[in-house]
Amino acid sequence: MADPLKNLLHPGVVLELAKHLGRYAPAFDHDRFIALASDGLDSLELMQRSLRIRDALFQTLPEDFPAAAEILQHALPRDITPGLTGWALLPVNQFIAARGLDHFELSLSLLRRLTPHFTAEFGIRAFIHRDQQRALATISGWTGDSNHHVRRLASEGTRPRLPWAMRLPELIRDPQPILPILGALIDDPEEYVRRSVANSLNDTPRIIRISSRISSPRILTAHRRNA
Repeated sequence: MADPLKNLLHPGVVLELAKHLGRYAPAFDHDRFIALASDGLDSLELMQRSLRIRDALFQTLPEDFPAAAEILQHALPRDITPGLTGWALLPVNQFIAARGLDHFELSLSLLRRLTPHFTAEFGIRAFIHRDQQRALATISGWTGDSNHHVRRLASEGTRPRLPWAMRLPELIRDPQPILPILGALIDDPEEYVRRSVANSLNDTPRIIRISSRISSPRILTAHRRNA
């Protein structure tokens, strides 16, 4: 029998978070974080576990978001130095989405930096919801990034209906603002990215109608190819 999905976030992940956060920030209360994040963890499902760990970050990282963001950035891998990767970064996504909305550019930059080590598709949606035009202006620039994980973030994170994530009602009503992003990534050299574009197209059939109306044959071709 396969391991329950909730076990992707387990006590070992909490210890890993504590270790890497404390590496750069000696004042980080390692023991308090572990106690808060582990409290009742076994009884919770995956997303509840992530929120429990996020709440422990609320209690132990600096209230000043730029200071907290600096700790989180230094906890990520760099060069040959190991750092936070994988599911440990899901609660970090949620922390940034909750605490970083008043620091828009800093937060989006941190999420971009995070995504090669897990994904930031959950975190960026709060920023799209808060100020769609401003967020998409930044995210559109990621379509030319040299890292394919960042390029995929531009398409996957803007999906109107992303599984497990908050929906983006404005983009469900009118997906036209993400057409330039999808168009830029349709012929991406990485299948991983192209599949994300196809998922976005399939999320919202209105994209196809709008593409037809404004003569976007590459969008239409991609939809037919991946249908």
